[in-house]
Formats: sequence, C-alpha cells, structure tokens
Amino acid sequence: MVIIQDFSNLTSRQFKLLLQPQRLKKLEDFHKLSEVINLNLSFCDLHFQHNPYLEPFIRVVWFYDTKNFDLFNNSFILRKRRFYRYGLPRKTWELVVKFRHSSKELAAQVAMTTTIDTLCKNRFKEEILMAGSEVGSLRSIYSNNCKFISPRINLSGKLSKVFKYLPGVQPLLNCSERKLRLVNSLPIKEVLVKVGEIRFSETVKTEITMALWRNLVDETPLVGELSFEYKVNHPSSPTLEQMQQSEKFFRLLQVALHDKLFLGSTKTALIYNSAKKKTE
Repeated sequence: MVIIQDFSNLTSRQFKLLLQPQRLKKLEDFHKLSEVINLNLSFCDLHFQHNPYLEPFIRVVWFYDTKNFDLFNNSFILRKRRFYRYGLPRKTWELVVKFRHSSKELAAQVAMTTTIDTLCKNRFKEEILMAGSEVGSLRSIYSNNCKFISPRINLSGKLSKVFKYLPGVQPLLNCSERKLRLVNSLPIKEVLVKVGEIRFSETVKTEITMALWRNLVDETPLVGELSFEYKVNHPSSPTLEQMQQSEKFFRLLQVALHDKLFLGSTKTALIYNSAKKKTE
C-alpha cells in the first residue's frame, strides 16, 4: 500500500521509527540493529551498505514555546539545534520553524517566506511514522519548514520578535506578545550514529541513522529513533517502485523490532508531555 500518490510540492520523505532508549546503550547495540536493517532491506530488493566505524555525533536540541504551549497547540514547532565536535560547539547552529499537520493541503498553505538577512532553507516534507501502536502500520504528517543558519534572534524575548521574520506565519498566531521559554526546562543531548546507507541504485542512496535522546542535565535516557530520508521531485530521487519498497521495508522493520519499539507519537510530543509524566 502506498501512502500517497501525489508527491507534488514535496521536497523529501522521511521515515521515523521510535525505539526504547535502553536498547541503545552501547555501540554493539547499533551494530546489532544494522544487521536487522540489512536483512529486511534484502526482502525488499534494496541494498544496505554498513558503516563499520559508527562514529557518534553529538547535537544539543532546545525547543521553545510560550508558557501555555501556544505554538505546539497551533501545530507549530520552534527548535534550536547545535552540533558538537570533540566536546566543543561548532560556530554555526540552526533554528527551525515548522508547521506540521496531517493534512498536506493545510500544511502547504502556510507561507514560510522569510525576510531575515541570513542563510535559510525551506523544505516541505512528508514524515512517515507508525500509526499509534499498530505494528506494521504507516501514517503521514506533513512538515512545512524554514531553517535559519545562525540567525541573530533573541529566543528569550517575545514570540513576535521571532515571527516578525516570517510575515506569512505571524497572522496565524494570536499570542505574539507572549514570552518564549525553554519547553519544560528540558535541553536534549542527542547522540547520532550513521549506521549505513540504503542503496536504491548505484547513484541513488540515502543515509540511515539512529539517535538517542537524553536529558542534557541529568543524562536520563528519553527515547531512541531510527530514521532515513530521501528526496522527492529531484534527479536523485528513487523511482515510485523504490518508494513503495521503502514503505514495505518500514513495515517489515516494525515487525522485526516489535519488542524494541517505543510506542509514542513523536520525539517532540514526548518532550512536551514530559512535565505531565513527572506529576503522574
């Protein structure tokens, strides 16, 4: 079964599978999971090129919102992310504003044109996830993104100071004078490992990664994720048949890893709900 037939406006499709964080304690766990990946790709006539080095990369992730989560409740996400190398932060960092919705048409209507004088990139992605707790299922949400590289924006100020650079977004929000804060006071340390490549053909390939999110403050493991993404409407895009095979692979992978799955919605939703779990 193909999720959608209309790929117009899309720049990429990204598959995301949440994993129990205790299943990613050491590099040996990543090697074992790559063996599962290799086996299930072979069932789909796709090839896997294993990365024997599995060098971990570190990113720190911050989500910002108002006290009442006005952004999240209106389908917006505001995320800051920075890579670290040898324990030191890189000079550049990224700030992403995204509108995410189950309706492709509604997501596409949000204008992400920016007026800020900095490097930025727009993407319109289909994110493919499990449908709830049903193993072997698929569901799609559509993410209309604007990514800024090292913008001079004060994230501790009012929401209006951020969204004034996105004039097509600001009218959609009725909370522009409310202040931003770090969501649930929870910065995230992300350990990212590139486990290999999915090879659709000799020239078309994509990385498959695994990530582990931890609370940056106390190192509590939060969630793991296996993901891969490929371009759409691009010379290096897979064929429609190969896209169908990637969906088949994603279903098979859920079955193969059924005892390792984290039955949640998204990593972002987990961070937003973390305060509720503390009080339960």
